[in-house]
Amino acid sequence: MKRALKFAPFVACFILLGYLIDWENLLASQEWAQLSPEDQNFSVEFPGEPETWTTFKELSPKDSLSSSNYRLEVDGITYSIKVAKHVSSTPEAQESFNAEEGYDGFRLGLLQQTGGLLVSERDISSKNGTPGREYTISSQETGDLVARIFYTGNVMFALSITSPNGHDVSRERRRIFDSFTIITE
Repeated sequence: MKRALKFAPFVACFILLGYLIDWENLLASQEWAQLSPEDQNFSVEFPGEPETWTTFKELSPKDSLSSSNYRLEVDGITYSIKVAKHVSSTPEAQESFNAEEGYDGFRLGLLQQTGGLLVSERDISSKNGTPGREYTISSQETGDLVARIFYTGNVMFALSITSPNGHDVSRERRRIFDSFTIITE
């Protein structure tokens, strides 16, 4: 009995520490790693190893769109990055790209995909000054989504984080969005 009482203060301290330390967030913060695919010209902190896939779409005989996708779901939160490259054999098509039309198309696509309502839209810029746009969308079907999109030349970078409605993901959103860097050559 005396021996059990001898360890009681240690057990009490261990239990108290369990209440004081946010173990879930401490462990989650250790899982994040730098994601910087060689040929994609971006770097970002990601909460684990994402599923990746590439799609290719021929827009016309002279134009195509290749898209590299990175997606990961952790505890009901979906993190995703898409890098889409427009390739054209005509220089005029490359130069005639209108970013405002791209932002409008992206926003409409998000609203159609989610069936949600646009909560906010604002101009932003990346860490290296690339202009972009941020959208916040709320959907009963898919949850709350915050997406950022940047265009540089013929490349679109889109980042998003989707969470269950009302779930606070401000810390995760800040971490992924603040760490995102477009690597210029």
